Amino acid sequence: MAGEVTGVPRREDIPDLDSLYRWVPRVFTHKGRLNPGAFGSVDEVEGGVSMDWSKYSTPAETLSRSAEPRDAGVVQTTAGQVRENEMSVRHEPELGNRAHCLIRGMSSTFVRRILVKICTWALPLPPEGGSALGDTKR
Repeated sequence: MAGEVTGVPRREDIPDLDSLYRWVPRVFTHKGRLNPGAFGSVDEVEGGVSMDWSKYSTPAETLSRSAEPRDAGVVQTTAGQVRENEMSVRHEPELGNRAHCLIRGMSSTFVRRILVKICTWALPLPPEGGSALGDTKR
């Protein structure tokens, strides 16, 4: 039907100063440092690296979408840092996650290597058996 609402929010432009968040399981870190696998496998990255836009998400909300929030943290960068490194970021809202966006670059190896360099911890990894949110009873 013409004009029917699909439920998926419309795409918006993401300003350079806005933050982007991604939850990262402990397995993709070593001594608190990110490994390129934190951003997906080579094949997964070809489709774009999923992140959440700060306009519609907080680090805690991003972590809550993790499969295992008790053993993960959240990293952040800005849309401007992504673009300064010859990558693109596009808002790609999904049903249930209006904050969803995708980062793409010239190759998956390049994207993963640069994201490791420009991302910092928004919510650090919790101590073993803890939670980045401080809740150890999940």
